[in-house]
Amino acid sequence: MTSGIEPILNPVLAAIICGETIGPMSLAGGVLVVCSVLGYSLSQIKQPSVPG
Repeated sequence: MTSGIEPILNPVLAAIICGETIGPMSLAGGVLVVCSVLGYSLSQIKQPSVPG
């Protein structure tokens, strides 16, 4: 989960600190990362873990 935070915070912090604008590709990338992390987390909840 924490590995998904850095790609999202990078453009946000650059916008806040350096005054850069967040472009449409950055927004699309952020949405992709959030959806991927969410999908992975939900798939791990549904599958029971095998003891071993």
